[in-house]
Amino acid sequence: MKIAFRIAVAAASVFLFVSSGDAGFSQTTKAGASRTEVSTTKAKATPKPKTSRKQKAADEAKAKALAEARRPRICETRNTQCNYGAGAVGEPCSCWSKTGAPDAGLTARR
Repeated sequence: MKIAFRIAVAAASVFLFVSSGDAGFSQTTKAGASRTEVSTTKAKATPKPKTSRKQKAADEAKAKALAEARRPRICETRNTQCNYGAGAVGEPCSCWSKTGAPDAGLTARR
């Protein structure tokens, strides 16, 4: 008698578990929709953040300034030119002249 009661309780709990999963699924989906369609529908519901014209212009200016900062430059002195790394144009710099002394000049674009 106890064994039959335990089997009946186990069967009832399995039945409730299976039926509750199907009921939850049918309540959350549209007619004829599968589980994958439900998850993709929810993903499409979130809107993308919009960027304004000012934000786009600011991003372009920032990218242009970064590219300018990475551009190679040279140091132009009275007598010579030498490579001077990367950075802004118009800064003071120095190169070794042919006589062996440092010669002062300004940076320019390569």
